[in-house]
Amino acid sequence: MISLEQAIYARLTGHAGTAALVGARVYPGTTPQNPTFPFIVFEQTTDDAPWRHLGGRTALRRATMQIDIYSLSRSATAAIARQVRFALDEAPGTITVGAGSLVIVTARLVTETDTTETDLPASAVPMFRTSAEYSFVHQIPLS
Repeated sequence: MISLEQAIYARLTGHAGTAALVGARVYPGTTPQNPTFPFIVFEQTTDDAPWRHLGGRTALRRATMQIDIYSLSRSATAAIARQVRFALDEAPGTITVGAGSLVIVTARLVTETDTTETDLPASAVPMFRTSAEYSFVHQIPLS
């Protein structure tokens, strides 16, 4: 079994539209020093919460990911955000990485916000960000 983070990384880097715009510049958790624009940073913001029902626990878990897209123009950020939506709309199903896999039952965009980063040194160029929150339901082994 792979982690949800590994599955989302594989989906974003393996999606033709996203890869065409950011290449392999998709970073789980943190951004490297002096990154090349544009790029994507994502992280899981809520723990996998188990789904329960009257019969007990299930193999379904819910988690939330924040996906931040950075670029040097608003139009580039919007184009990448659109491709991320396409990539994650295709996420339900089995995502395989190497010998491991993860079954994603649902992927849903919860919120999306556009901002301009203004807290920059005077020598810095303007930076644009789209921050999206996605909710995922995925399966885990019960044993």
